[in-house]
Amino acid sequence: MRRTVKVLELPKEIVKTILITGDHRHDVSTKMLEERVKKAPIPIFQRLVVTTAASVFVMNILGSYVSASGAGTACPDWPLCPEISNRLVLLEFLHRAWGGVVSLLTVATIISAYRFRDSRPTVIVSKKLVYAAGVVLLIQIFLGALVVLTGLRAELVALHQALAMTILSFFVASASILYASRG
Repeated sequence: MRRTVKVLELPKEIVKTILITGDHRHDVSTKMLEERVKKAPIPIFQRLVVTTAASVFVMNILGSYVSASGAGTACPDWPLCPEISNRLVLLEFLHRAWGGVVSLLTVATIISAYRFRDSRPTVIVSKKLVYAAGVVLLIQIFLGALVVLTGLRAELVALHQALAMTILSFFVASASILYASRG
């Protein structure tokens, strides 16, 4: 399998050789390219995937704590909470506010994935996982509202947790694929 490399990605010695000899068929060793990839700065897409995965992890911890502490119905309306008057309302408010952070990071990651120009199969899979996480997050937001508005029906709470783990899995898998593909 032969890969075409942009001239800007090639080491200067290779570019000089091509310019001097005019030989555009110059073959670059795989080892040279691997070293070049390892030294390249980590793309913003990769950083956002990791940051978003970490934020989803924190969100899942917050959600579990809200559920276990009985704070799930502390804010009877959705998406807003009444005045923060006690610890349970504060916990539920933090869970919802952090959900906003996760949503913004997810949107930023999706935009970054769309703009990240890399056609390696591993990167394409990573991007698809990010897009899938975005779709599941939209379902998760709707389901979170349903959980609150139906008074924490057990089957909805369980599904809400399952989707939360799915979103986390998609982002962790995406990050793992990106880091593994760097060599």
